Amino acid sequence: MSVEGGFALPKKILVATDFSVASESAAHYARLWADLFGASLSVVHAQHFEFPPYFTQAQMKIILREAARARSKAENHTASWMRRITGGRAKVLLPEAPPVEAVARVMREENADLTFMGTHGRIGAGRLWMGSVAEGVVRAAESPVMIVRAEARLELPRVVLCAIGEDGAGLRALAYAAGLARAAGAKLLSVRLGKPARKIGTAADLLALSDRVESIPVKGDPAEGILKTWAQRKAGLIVMETERRPSFLRTIFGTTAEKVMQGSAVPFLAIPELMPKRAKEL
Repeated sequence: MSVEGGFALPKKILVATDFSVASESAAHYARLWADLFGASLSVVHAQHFEFPPYFTQAQMKIILREAARARSKAENHTASWMRRITGGRAKVLLPEAPPVEAVARVMREENADLTFMGTHGRIGAGRLWMGSVAEGVVRAAESPVMIVRAEARLELPRVVLCAIGEDGAGLRALAYAAGLARAAGAKLLSVRLGKPARKIGTAADLLALSDRVESIPVKGDPAEGILKTWAQRKAGLIVMETERRPSFLRTIFGTTAEKVMQGSAVPFLAIPELMPKRAKEL
């Protein structure tokens, strides 16, 4: 089976932090994958201050001057935070912009292959993910984004679950998931949603991607089917393709992928549908 996009070894891994417990979990998890791939680590923290409308020009100049003086302290604090968590050194990036804009810009400028972010949301229907920084970054991302919960188990997965749907939606994510599973020595579960318009995702086809693969058909509500399979098979990582255009699987906001993120406790890897191709493929 020809799978467009393939999987390239991540060589530049970026961690976005707000110094929270969730960010620490994301940094720990990023270190595991960086060690596995021999990738470099960078850390980004957005430096941004919204001036109240009643501030005078003189007051704003004072604040900006003090912020410039504090920049070196911010760099030292961020580097120390990353070193304490990962045990190694990392490139520190402190863009002056709102968080979503800052992270998305650094991802592009640094050519990050994989970005890790923590999420503070709770599991279940009460989770409000829309409007968060993580949601905004996933919207803007041109490369994969790993969303990690504060309570996530910080270990490489033994089972990687990936969903594919109608008309081939999710094949790019499937190729990426297969590469991660192979690198981690994990089993790959291909969850097939609905009734694909063409033959995709069979065990024979997927053997070209991984020699430890199992293809599982799911009927009914796709998110419920994915979550049920995740719980039953104890998957340690869920990988899904994300794209803004509405369809059975492709839309992330308000449908399948969002529900899966809300309902699972394991890291979730969002793969942009139109992801730039990488030169070095596994």
